[in-house]
Amino acid sequence: MSTVTALVRSLSLALFPCAVVACAPTEHASLGEARAAIIFGAPDTENLATVYVDGPLGSCSGTIVAKQGRLGYVLTAAHCGALSWVGIADDMKACTGDAGPCLKYPVVGAVVHPSFVKGAPSTDYQVLTIDGVDDATPVIPIARTPDGLEKGTTLELSGYGFMNDAAGNLVRQSLRRRTTTQITTLQPSGFADGTTIAYAQSFDGPGGQCRGDSGGSAYLGSGAQKRLVGVIEAGDAGCEQIGLLGRVSAVADFVDAVIAGTTLPASKESCDTCAARARETERCAAPIEACGADLQCVDLDSCWYLCDTDACRRGCLGKPGGTKFQAYLECSCGPCAAQRSVSRARAAQVSQLSMEAGSVVPAIT
Repeated sequence: MSTVTALVRSLSLALFPCAVVACAPTEHASLGEARAAIIFGAPDTENLATVYVDGPLGSCSGTIVAKQGRLGYVLTAAHCGALSWVGIADDMKACTGDAGPCLKYPVVGAVVHPSFVKGAPSTDYQVLTIDGVDDATPVIPIARTPDGLEKGTTLELSGYGFMNDAAGNLVRQSLRRRTTTQITTLQPSGFADGTTIAYAQSFDGPGGQCRGDSGGSAYLGSGAQKRLVGVIEAGDAGCEQIGLLGRVSAVADFVDAVIAGTTLPASKESCDTCAARARETERCAAPIEACGADLQCVDLDSCWYLCDTDACRRGCLGKPGGTKFQAYLECSCGPCAAQRSVSRARAAQVSQLSMEAGSVVPAIT
């Protein structure tokens, strides 16, 4: 968490109504490598249940949400991949042998959400089982419905990641850090209601998330009433505009089933899981390349996601780059109109908005 400078964007899409860049695992690298971070924050020595998780692909963050005897349960992001161990330390260097105390636990089991599809934040969860916990091991329970969230609610974010140096360069750092942000919408465009939380962030505040913080914590409340309400999942490629959180109350049944060892909830297709599959098809190659090469089009991702009214969406589609953006929307979301959890009329409504904004892209059918 810190003030950060913009990253050079690749031709891949940064974040779109049906496709996002996940806050990727932090690759193993020497300290000082320019990367990205939870932004605009301070060291966190309070939220000890926010843990460092490590594996072959790199490191992420997570939250210890329950324990039974010697076993603990950590909720993190599925896109972090296979993970080997979990560490509790204010400074992750302690867990790699460089400084201070570290409580380190092996991962002895992992269960990915049945509906998870790579690139679809609404089901980007996995529960890790760790061995060796005791009465002193910190836990912050998951939130359940009703979770107390509404537009404007202030959340506390916590995770491990990167930050900027005095010159404004992104550097890898080793501390657990935290910041606060306010919910912009609980109904971001492209997601089923109740599954995803979106908020605005910037280099100068409000704070937010970025790579290396995947799987990290979004908390509401304090003391014994503090609950995990969100899991850090995705954001724009430059970490300067928007963050997305998975809404934990929406997957409480999944977490409960893993801990109890009972049958997992059935896999379900949703708007963004369907769109994530569509994005991998040849049909989407040209729209993705065209929009990814146009920064005005790329910037519309955050505009769209932070909308929760038709007037706002209409304004996004009417901006420069809107035609290319709508072509991408047609490609990835159009084929999913009959499968998404919102109605087919909703897809038609999006097409109507694009026509009103002057788009020449054919309507969704």
